[in-house]
Amino acid sequence: MKKLLTTSLLFVIALSLFAQDTTFVQTFTFDDITKRRNVYQFPDSLEAFRKVLMYKTLKCDQATTQDGFACGEWDYLTYTFVYDHTGVLDSNLATHRKYLAGGNDFQTIQTHTTPMFDVYQWSQTNRSISSVISENIFDYGNGASSSTDVIASDMKSSRFQYLIKKEDIIASGLASDTIDRLSLNLQGIGSALEHFTVRMRNYAPNTITRMEWSGLTTVLEENITLATIGLNTLNLTESFVWDGTNNVLVDISFANTDAGASSTVQAEIQIDSLGWFVNGDDGYMTFSENRNRIEVPLSSYDFEDEITVSFWAYGDPGNLPANTSIFEATDINDVRALNCHLPWSNSSVYWDAGDGSGYDRINKAANANDMMGQWNHWAMTKNTATGEMKIYLNGTQWQTGTDKNRGLGVLKRMIIGSGMNGNPFFGKMDEFRVWKKELTQATIQNWMYKNVTSAHPNYSDMAIYFKFDDGYNLVNSAGSGLEGFWHGAPIVKTYPGWEMFRNATKTNKVPRLTLSQGDYIDSYVTTTVNDTANQPLFSIVEYGVVGNAAEAINGTYVRPDGYSYVYNAMGVAIDSNYYAGNTTWTNADLSFYYPPFEVIDRYEIGRFITPYGIGLSLGPDGFTWVYDVTDYAHLLRGEVDISSGNQQELLDLKFAFVQGTPPAHVVELTRPWGQSRSMSYSALDNDDALEPISIDVHPNAARQKVIARFTGHGHNSNTGSFPHCCEWKDNTHSLYVNNNLATDWHIWQTNQCAFNPVYPQGGTWPGAREGWCPGDLVKNFEYDITDMISGSTYDLDYRITPVPNNNQGMGNGNYVVAMHVIQYDEPAHALDAEVYDVIAPSNRGYFSRMNPVCYAPKIVIRNNGSTVLTSANITYQVAGGLPKNYEWTGSLGFLEQEEVTLPFQDGAFYLGDGSNVFTATISNPNGSVDQYADNDALNSHFELPPVTEGEIILHLTTNNFSSENELKLYDAMNNVVFSRSGAQLQSNTIYRDTLSLDTGCYRIEITDQANDGLSYWANSNQGAGSFRIWTFNNGALGLLKNFEPEFGHKIDFAFAIDAMTIDTIFIEVNGVPAVVIGGDTFEVNGNNLYPLSVEKTDDFSIGLYPNPNNGSFNVELIGYTGVVDMQLYDLSGKIVHQDKLISMRGTSQNFQLNLSPGIYLVRFNGELINETMRVVIE
Repeated sequence: MKKLLTTSLLFVIALSLFAQDTTFVQTFTFDDITKRRNVYQFPDSLEAFRKVLMYKTLKCDQATTQDGFACGEWDYLTYTFVYDHTGVLDSNLATHRKYLAGGNDFQTIQTHTTPMFDVYQWSQTNRSISSVISENIFDYGNGASSSTDVIASDMKSSRFQYLIKKEDIIASGLASDTIDRLSLNLQGIGSALEHFTVRMRNYAPNTITRMEWSGLTTVLEENITLATIGLNTLNLTESFVWDGTNNVLVDISFANTDAGASSTVQAEIQIDSLGWFVNGDDGYMTFSENRNRIEVPLSSYDFEDEITVSFWAYGDPGNLPANTSIFEATDINDVRALNCHLPWSNSSVYWDAGDGSGYDRINKAANANDMMGQWNHWAMTKNTATGEMKIYLNGTQWQTGTDKNRGLGVLKRMIIGSGMNGNPFFGKMDEFRVWKKELTQATIQNWMYKNVTSAHPNYSDMAIYFKFDDGYNLVNSAGSGLEGFWHGAPIVKTYPGWEMFRNATKTNKVPRLTLSQGDYIDSYVTTTVNDTANQPLFSIVEYGVVGNAAEAINGTYVRPDGYSYVYNAMGVAIDSNYYAGNTTWTNADLSFYYPPFEVIDRYEIGRFITPYGIGLSLGPDGFTWVYDVTDYAHLLRGEVDISSGNQQELLDLKFAFVQGTPPAHVVELTRPWGQSRSMSYSALDNDDALEPISIDVHPNAARQKVIARFTGHGHNSNTGSFPHCCEWKDNTHSLYVNNNLATDWHIWQTNQCAFNPVYPQGGTWPGAREGWCPGDLVKNFEYDITDMISGSTYDLDYRITPVPNNNQGMGNGNYVVAMHVIQYDEPAHALDAEVYDVIAPSNRGYFSRMNPVCYAPKIVIRNNGSTVLTSANITYQVAGGLPKNYEWTGSLGFLEQEEVTLPFQDGAFYLGDGSNVFTATISNPNGSVDQYADNDALNSHFELPPVTEGEIILHLTTNNFSSENELKLYDAMNNVVFSRSGAQLQSNTIYRDTLSLDTGCYRIEITDQANDGLSYWANSNQGAGSFRIWTFNNGALGLLKNFEPEFGHKIDFAFAIDAMTIDTIFIEVNGVPAVVIGGDTFEVNGNNLYPLSVEKTDDFSIGLYPNPNNGSFNVELIGYTGVVDMQLYDLSGKIVHQDKLISMRGTSQNFQLNLSPGIYLVRFNGELINETMRVVIE
């Protein structure tokens, strides 16, 4: 097997082979005699295509205008270019809307300032205990002190959490059982409590180091007023099961709409600090729509060489992972300088920082809990002096990178909650802070759970500090003077008590309470309770022209005309109230100018070398080459300006857009060294061309691939010694990433030119060349460099074999170079194997020198999945024939290919229903389900090899250099059955070898080591040889094949003797051993062979065996395709059995019939068959 890593050119797929819908775009036709550039309409950008193929067909015709020949004389470079009209113009008027309302454009809008409240109904369950049958009570705490922190009802939200030791519970007599009641002793009555919540947990540790979030069970939630001085008993709606072996953690909280009067609870002071409390109006921001974001004009704020960005984030599991940016900032040129993907769709977190033409990057794959479903604290730092970038997760260093020395400098603006042009973050955010200083890990840990005050060691370095505690008043609590603006309809909420976790204070004062266990007579009552919520405000952001851009200068936060709603417990609106706007906003355009010029980028998507055309014919319909141009699909959308070819041949150029999902989407195509052009060998060697260059990683890129398309030209040498450069010199080409060798490759076409299907040509076509052959497309070298890239930029460098010191004249040779970097997003599938190509059997002209075949099929498979492909099942068959399976194993990375030769036993494999269609299907990649079925199967049409009878005569006439030649005859299993090597051959000698071969398939191969065949006009010294195959049958001599002596590298020719099967095949017919000898079938019985009972018709034969039999017999149809009805009659004419046989060129079926001994008639009736046979039952 041969792994194909160096080409993206597809040679064999015909236009009719795709099962999916295919859109064809016809550009140039043979009628366009001289037109070679034009604009054509291609599919629009909304359609998805898994593959795009370019079919370039050339035809020799006297209508060509190059030089009077039907095909032009010389081997010229030709290209297919796409001209991308970028639309970047100088001095054109640019506009920006003066206002954005809710983050969107508008013409007029009505707003008002009246508060709008939505009502949300929820069901509250109360437990009522009417009678106590028995009860044990645990009284905790002596009540010698008091506390207003347990239920801080003078605040909007409050939470108190403390620990009750198991020893105290056990000492009170409580057992491991349910706790049904909890009582608090009040000394002072405060305000009513909304969503008063009690949660409990069995807790092993003896101390609480920080407020616990997880594992808490809600045992009570209700709106309540604790109105009794003294004992207030709470009946738990969900009894708490104490396990008897752990401490009990108690968590008390509420969330009021407004602050009220404080409640005083009896408490005691403990030696150990077993409690935590937090209360207040702590708020957070929710990003829930694409338009929700915060814009901070930075007014050219200079961050110099250090930065820290930190925040709390709670990703929305319903929308993540996805392509997001939780913040992004640009420099004064509107180029990205800061960015954080949290996460990207591949579940990785990216931290980008650095100004200029690129930025530094560190990234790491995140777990689900890191991204979503819980609050996590993130801090991103960079210090350009040390070259370090770091990511901290919950105070712990999570990722780091070194050699990150790109500066930060002056930044223009920052967007929070989204990228500059989209990719919004979905979820909650709190405490967004930006410092112009790298914070230490200790500082991050010490301040992540509490608000920043002037006591912070880097307080004076803060640029941005959004607490989100001031409702819709977006306050920057840093002293920088920078102002932020809401976009969209921001959702700002106060933490309910049970969600509060920041700014917690440790305390040794815990409430006096009682816990009760017992048997009760109780009941539950559910009532509907209303919560009110203020509707989000609506942003009106005003822009002004600042330099050559529009920048936010003012923000107004109002409400549009609309409705408030009442929602029931199911979230369905059951009532509404309309609020009319009383202020009208009218939008306008802001105008500014760009400099006037259009950039038209020229992209080479394919290259071709014309054939030596004198005396050449490319056939009446021309000869077609197929290019896979899927990587350039984004250039082939809408109106496309395209050019191709020259005037040497007539040109037909069409594109096939195969609908479906590509292996990965191209997010960016870059030409690191500009458009394709000629570069001297010496310039390449001296780094005057293709010098080291830095590549920016696209923020959406998950994989990077380099495409190199090189062809060497020129006959340069100052010594006259061969090789002349650069057409005839085999150089080593090397690719370096970040100064590390990625790969070496060669483009030297050792035998490819001499095995070109376009032959013979009117020039020196067979000679090996550097990267090209006359009359052939130029192949790409492709290499995936993803694994060598870790940051947001990387250095790319090309190197070549140095110009020889003793022959500097070679340096004047040249290469025509196209170098492209393809940046893909994350592959669409993890497991996706493709049958990419069928080499044999095939009737494609490009593979004509390897077809027809009478030996093993050969295909190309490709891994389109992100997971390395290590195994797959390949099923292959000819239409109407029997399928075969092959378990492939290997190792293919993303988009890597491998040429696979499939197992083959006998030429009968190719005998199907006569349509001559071969299908290969790949499945079960790595033992799993292929995630994309559209590319699993591929068909090819083919022709069968000639079949002859009798003996064959190999008639070889050698030339003057017979030692260069070798003749080999192979059977179907690729065994050499006859050969004549150079040592056995004499020059200028005629060899006639008469061979009597067994029935079956054969392949003759004649090779020439010098790649100039048995005859070649450019090498008259070798003389002229020839090769023919004759047949001799029943005394008659016939010519099977007379071969072109100017064949270059080799002749490869398949044929069959008598039939497409070998002499003897051992088989089983429904479990009965049988053998086929020379086409006749015999039953095996011990050491004896018995002919089967066979009656023949003109076009087919029927086998019924054994006959006589005891009721068990087989029926075999040979050479018949279709449905056959079979009936058995006794001699009275009664049908005693009937069945239906479905045959595909032969079928065998066993019958087990319980019939009386006697003679029966068997009738076969089908579209082309009406036969009757006798069978004897003994």
